[in-house]
Amino acid sequence: MSNVCSFTFGGSNVQTNQFFAANGNVSSQTSNVDIGNAFVLPARMRIDGFSWNKSNANGGVFDLTMNNETVIQLDGVGSVNYTRVESDQIFEANSMIRLLARYTGGDTAFRSCLITLYFVLIRSNSDPLAGRYLIGIPFGGNVATETRSTLLRVGVDARTGLDANMNYIGTRFTVPAPMRLFRVGFQKTVSNYDTAIQFYKNGEKLVICRLWRGSGLEDFPLADDSPSRQLEAGDVLQLAFERGIVPGICLITLYTTEGTWLGSESGEMER
Repeated sequence: MSNVCSFTFGGSNVQTNQFFAANGNVSSQTSNVDIGNAFVLPARMRIDGFSWNKSNANGGVFDLTMNNETVIQLDGVGSVNYTRVESDQIFEANSMIRLLARYTGGDTAFRSCLITLYFVLIRSNSDPLAGRYLIGIPFGGNVATETRSTLLRVGVDARTGLDANMNYIGTRFTVPAPMRLFRVGFQKTVSNYDTAIQFYKNGEKLVICRLWRGSGLEDFPLADDSPSRQLEAGDVLQLAFERGIVPGICLITLYTTEGTWLGSESGEMER
């Protein structure tokens, strides 16, 4: 597959009518009413396929929901597999996707389970950047107390504890190739209040992104032609709660486009 963006969900002992944890793993807790179970999509997409790895071969059914509506039902039979999904369903930018366990075979199908969805980007002349290659970099954690510069961790579910040490290895994402900062998707406990997230690049403050709602999508808060949007191989990114209302359980996905900016007139990316 090319031009694909992936989203991983996981859980431990996932039962009927529970949501898988977004960016979770096989030890993540799940719930039927909780924050930390959704990704916010950065652009128009459609699902191309999904893979899974679970502790047994029992068949299970789960729903892919968009903005709290079930749009596609998926089956997972066997302990490890990949399946193409043939669907014309369009997922618009700012859509919130979740996975809901619908049938778990007596609550045995999804004991310790990891599911990855693969989405294909839909090209758009009105949004050329979104039609190129996108990568989602998820940060998560439970910002339970108002501690300044509390760092989110990379590749974890939203219930994970945080760290205040800039040198802690679990807070740093190392850029593997040239990329361009694009958009920020988020889901958090607190809604209708301002939460400020500080972005760090190579240990230096880059910009603050304000998250006003409980979930949503924000353009990266720098001008399109800003050199600071550019990331090179070896750059290190970190995210920290800066100030405002404590967000509680939160998942923040930093979306980047591959390549180097050529200018706003062409709207193209060089790979």
